[in-house]
Amino acid sequence: MSWYLDTDGRPLLYVAFGDAREWIEKNVLVHAYVSEPRTSVRPAHRATFVEFWELVERAAEDADRDRRLLLMIELYEHVGWTDDVLAYLGPNALELLDAARTELAHSARQIGRWAAP
Repeated sequence: MSWYLDTDGRPLLYVAFGDAREWIEKNVLVHAYVSEPRTSVRPAHRATFVEFWELVERAAEDADRDRRLLLMIELYEHVGWTDDVLAYLGPNALELLDAARTELAHSARQIGRWAAP
């Protein structure tokens, strides 16, 4: 899948990641509510999910403070399923998730884990 890219091949974060995350939530992930909420990736869409997180890795590599904050907000704020798919996140995405849990805690309790927002 091709996401929105600027002229140097970098993702246009303001457009791509928020829209892509919403599309993924609706089309790629399966949310099950048995004893507690759990999320998994539809087998037919694993490659798309991997590609999404690879783009996150690229975008986070040399991100300045503002870009990091935008990534944290678009990827993790009020998102409860991230802990269920940690195996797909690379080191940069995991670092952003850890930072989001601290830096966004004042505005969003639900960051990377199921909890009441």
